Amino acid sequence: LYASNSELDGVTLFRLSDAGDVFLPVEGVPDFKEDTLHKEWWNKRMEARRNGEDVNKVQEQWKANQHRVFEEWSTNGTFTVADDTVFMEYRHKLYRWRRGETAWHDTGLEDHEGISPIEGKGFTLAASGNTVYAGKREGTLFLSEDSGDTWHDITANLVFPFGYFREMFFAGSTVYVSTDMGVMSSNDGEAWHVVTDTDRNRLIMDRITVDGGTVYGVGDTGVYQVNNQTNAWKQIAPELPHTATSFAIAGDTFYIGTKQNGVLRFQRDRQ
Repeated sequence: LYASNSELDGVTLFRLSDAGDVFLPVEGVPDFKEDTLHKEWWNKRMEARRNGEDVNKVQEQWKANQHRVFEEWSTNGTFTVADDTVFMEYRHKLYRWRRGETAWHDTGLEDHEGISPIEGKGFTLAASGNTVYAGKREGTLFLSEDSGDTWHDITANLVFPFGYFREMFFAGSTVYVSTDMGVMSSNDGEAWHVVTDTDRNRLIMDRITVDGGTVYGVGDTGVYQVNNQTNAWKQIAPELPHTATSFAIAGDTFYIGTKQNGVLRFQRDRQ
């Protein structure tokens, strides 16, 4: 299990210890060569003081750009992991790092347009082996089949219109893409299929997750799992009283974080 921490002067990547009781910094991860926007402005203020320039003018410019500074801070560190390869967003660019390398590699993919309705949302990422999907905030989807060396815009292949991405996960060789207008899946990035319920309704999921090769989703109408034979949603729990903000599964126990009422837990009955 990995986690990242975005600070005003950089990003730290952590992994869960073997004992499972503490997060430790991943050894060997290099710093990004480029300063954060916050640090850039800090350096500008310090330089203005050293050179006897108008510090107040620089301070006003800093205030005018403060929203950009904190928006970038909230998206820095968005990441996904495939084997020993990490893909991470930093300053609205997507970078790659492999264990043993001494620097982050700029994959050439940038996301400077638009602001997601989801606070702190930058790239939406999923990776498996050499295959990487990267969704930008304005709703375009890119595919790389060589670990980010080259990218292809596959937005035109998607099967229904939507405003923004929510999450992406691999379940085996199939990628599931959750949006504000529903969920779709693909095995190759070319042919896409809408994930509906058995009545052909396109369900909107607040959160999706994968456990044991099976996709689960949680939304206003309940908790669902995808039938791997029919690729259709099957309800396994009734509607929720609150909007889900996070979703995790441990065995037959489901944990659902909510905006209004903390974490909900229920035990699945497989009988």
